[in-house]
Amino acid sequence: MFKIPQIKAKLVVVEIFSFYCPYCQKDAPKVNALYELIENNPELKNKIKLIGLGAGNSPFESRDV
Repeated sequence: MFKIPQIKAKLVVVEIFSFYCPYCQKDAPKVNALYELIENNPELKNKIKLIGLGAGNSPFESRDV
């Protein structure tokens, strides 16, 4: 467990998803692409962090895919 202020980044983006939400499912590939762009850019990697929350989902539905 952690608190958001403990994350060492200039910007923390929190995205709330639901496994059964069609809008979330449509948006997920774009969020994954954004994550990859940030992680592969040395100037952004440690400045921007993304957090995804699975709202109302079981641990299986919220697992890292």
